[in-house]
Amino acid sequence: MWIINFIDRSMTVFLTWVFQHRLKSALLLILVAGSFIGYGVPQLHTDGRIEAFMYQDDPSLLKYHELRKQFGQDNRIVVTVTGDDVFTTPFITKLSALHIALQNQVPYISEIFSLHNIPFIEYEKGGVYLEELMRNVLHEGKDPHILKERVLSTPLYQNFVIDRSGKTAAIIIEPFRYAPNKQDCVADPANGKTCPFATQKNIKREFLSSAEYDEMTLKVAEITRDFSGPGFVIHTAGAPIVSSEIVRIISQDMPRFTLACILIALISIGVIFRSVIIAAGALLAFICSILTMLALMGLCGVAMTPPTQFLIPMGLTMMLCVYVHFMLASTNACKPGVPRMSLFSHAMKHTHHPILFSILTSADGLLGFLSSDLAPIAALGIFGMVVTLTSYFFALFWGTQAIAALPERYTSHERTLTARTSRGVIAIGSVGINHPRKTVLVFALALGGAICLLPSLRFSHNSLKWLEPHNVVRQATEFIDSRFNGTVNLELIVTPAKGYDFRSEPVLRAAQRAVERVYKEVDIPIGRHTSLISFMDETNMAIHDGDPAQRVIPRQQQIWEQFFLLEGEGNSTIMRYVSIDYSLGRITFLVPWLEAMRYSGVSEQVAMIFTEELGQLGSVNVTGLINLLANTSKAVLDNMVSSYLVTLSIIAVLMCYCLRSFQLGLISMIANVLPYVMVLGIMALFDIPMDTFTILIGGILTGLIVDETLHMFYTFRYYLSLYPQPQDALRATLKEVGNALLMTSVVVTLSFSVFLLSSMSNIRSFGSLMMAGVIVALLSDIIMMPALMMLLPQRLYQGIVGGRNEQQLA
Repeated sequence: MWIINFIDRSMTVFLTWVFQHRLKSALLLILVAGSFIGYGVPQLHTDGRIEAFMYQDDPSLLKYHELRKQFGQDNRIVVTVTGDDVFTTPFITKLSALHIALQNQVPYISEIFSLHNIPFIEYEKGGVYLEELMRNVLHEGKDPHILKERVLSTPLYQNFVIDRSGKTAAIIIEPFRYAPNKQDCVADPANGKTCPFATQKNIKREFLSSAEYDEMTLKVAEITRDFSGPGFVIHTAGAPIVSSEIVRIISQDMPRFTLACILIALISIGVIFRSVIIAAGALLAFICSILTMLALMGLCGVAMTPPTQFLIPMGLTMMLCVYVHFMLASTNACKPGVPRMSLFSHAMKHTHHPILFSILTSADGLLGFLSSDLAPIAALGIFGMVVTLTSYFFALFWGTQAIAALPERYTSHERTLTARTSRGVIAIGSVGINHPRKTVLVFALALGGAICLLPSLRFSHNSLKWLEPHNVVRQATEFIDSRFNGTVNLELIVTPAKGYDFRSEPVLRAAQRAVERVYKEVDIPIGRHTSLISFMDETNMAIHDGDPAQRVIPRQQQIWEQFFLLEGEGNSTIMRYVSIDYSLGRITFLVPWLEAMRYSGVSEQVAMIFTEELGQLGSVNVTGLINLLANTSKAVLDNMVSSYLVTLSIIAVLMCYCLRSFQLGLISMIANVLPYVMVLGIMALFDIPMDTFTILIGGILTGLIVDETLHMFYTFRYYLSLYPQPQDALRATLKEVGNALLMTSVVVTLSFSVFLLSSMSNIRSFGSLMMAGVIVALLSDIIMMPALMMLLPQRLYQGIVGGRNEQQLA
C-alpha cells in the first residue's frame, strides 16, 4: 500500500501546484506534450494488410515471404468482364484495350494475364510454339469465335481467364513482390543502359505496403469505370480489393464516429455540469491523452491497424471514467462561501484513491494481451496501458485546471440536477437493498439464460460479410465467386525428397493424384488448380496434335524432353510454379471468399491429402495469404480466450488487494464478470459472431467495469466502518458514487450509439455491444451488488470492517 500512498501524496502535491499556478502549468504541459506529439504523430502509419497481424519472425509469415520471394505474388486483383458474347471481335478488341490500359496505367504490376496475352501452346513442324492467344487473332484479322471451343476445353484457361460458361472473361493482375526502391536501376537496352547485378543485390527490399495496394485498387477502379457499359459489365475483386475497401471504410467511419463520440460526450458533460469550462477540460484531457499515445506508437514504429484503432474509444472511456468521478466530487461540494481550493481538496480526498486503484487495475488487466501471438493484439495491451495511464493523468490535470477556472457564481450554487439524479440512483439501488433475494434471483436467471445461450455462440471471421449486401466490392466478389468458384488462392509448396525434383515422374503423378482427391474430398468449391502439371498436360496434348486423350503426364523421358522444349520457347510462366532448379514446386488452388475458420480446416485437409499421396517422395507446406488469414483468425480467437482469463485473474488479485479483503474482492468479481457473460449471451441471441473485431470489445469494457465496481466496493467498505447496518452503508455508497456511475454510463452509452449508423456490420455490432455492456455493468453495480451485500453473513462484515481498521492504524 505504501506505493499507492506515495503516488497519492505525490499526485496531490503536483495537482495542488497546478491549481495554484494554472497558467504556468498549462503552458508548460502544452509545450512539453505538444513537442512530443508534434514529433511522434507524423511518424505514425497505418497498415491494413493481413501480414500486419503477424510478428516479423512468425513461422507462418516467414513461409509466406518465402513463397513471394521464390514464386511471386498470390495477392492478385481480379477484373472480370461479362458480355453477350465474349468471342466476338468487338468484345475481344475492347477487352484487349482494357488489358493494355490496366497494364500501362496501374502501378506496381508485375504480370497481367487475360485472353489477350495468355500463352497458347501449339505443336507444328516438330516443335512447340507459344503464342499470345487473342493478340495474334486480332493482329491476323481472324474471327475470335474459331478459338472458342479450344479455349473453353483447356483447363489451363478455365476459371482463370474465362469462366466455364464462356460468358465472363477475366484479367488477372499480379502485383510486384517488392515495393520500388529509389536505388533501383531500370535497364534501357535501346540506349545501352544496363544494370549490373552486383549493384542491385545489396538493395534492401520491402514488400508492397497497404498504401501501395490502395494506390493500385484506386487506379483499377478509375480505369474500369471508363470502360464499363452495356454489354461490357465489369466486376473487380481479389484480396487487395476487399482489404482496401474494409480499411477504407474503417478508416473513414472510425475517425468520424469517434469525433461524434467526443462531441456527444462533451455535450453530455456540458449538460450535466452546466459548464463550458468543465466540457472544455474534458476535451483537452481526451486530445492530450490520445495524441500522446499515438505519438508514442509513431516513435516505436507500431502501425495503426484495425485492432489498434480500438485504443481511441478505449482512451475516451477511461478519460470519462476518471474525469466524471473527479468533477462530480468537486461540484457536489459547491455551496456559498466555499473556495475553489476546497472543491479540489474534496475531490482528491474522496475520489483519488479509488480512481488510482481502478486505473492501475485496468492497466494491469491489459497485461493478458501481451502474451498474444499476434502483434496488433500485443500492441493493444501495451498501448492500452499507456492510454489508460495518460487518460488518468490528463483527466486529473485538466480537471484541476477546470476547477481553478470556475467562476464564483458557479461554485456558490449547489448542483440541483446532480442532486435529483442522485436520489434517482438511490431509489433504483434500493430495489436490491429492500428485495435482495428476488434481485439476486432475477440476475441469476439472466446469467443462467446467457450461459445457456453460449453453446450457440459462433466463432467466425468473414470480413467480406462486414460489408453491406449492396456494397460494390462485396457484390463483385460474390459474383466472381459464383462464376469462377473463387477469387483468392490457397497455396502449397511441395519439396521433393533427396534424389527427386519437380520434374520426376513419381512426384508429378503423386501430386496429380492429390489434386484429384482435393477436388473430390474437400467440401468447398475449387475453381481450378494451377501447377507444373497443368503445363505438362497441355504440352503433351499439343505434341499429340491436340488429342484431348493425351492431356496426361507422359513418361520420364518425355517429361524431360518437353521441359527442354518449354524452356527453349522461353515460357517464363512456368517459373511461377517451379523453382529454377526444380527443387520446389508450387500448387495453387482457386477458392471462394469464405469464413476464415473454414480455410483452416481446408488447409489441414489438403495438406493431409498431399502428405498421404507423396509419402516418402517429398513434403508439403500450406501457405499463402488465405492460409495466413486462417492462422491469424484462429490465433486471435485462441489467444483472446486465454488473454481474458489472464486479465480476469489479474483483476481478481488486484481487487482483493485494493479492497483489503479476500471475500469482498471475490464477490466484486461477480459484478466484473457478469457484463462479459451477458454480452456474450446477447451475441449468441442475435447471432453476432465472435470474430477478430467483436472479441476485442472486452478490452474496452474492462476499464469501465473495473472503474465502476471498484468505486462501489471501495466506498462501501469505507461506509461500512461508519454505519452499523449494511443497508445504511449501501445507501451512503449510492449517494456518494452512484451518481458518478450513472453519469459515466449515460455519457459512454450515448457516445457509442453513433456507431450504430456505420455502413459496416462489425462496427454496428461494436456500438451495440458496447452500449449493452455499459448498461449491464451499471445495473449490476447499483442493483445486484447491494443485493449481494445484503445477503452476506454478519461475520463477513466484521472481517471487512476489521481489515479497514487495521489499515487505518497502519
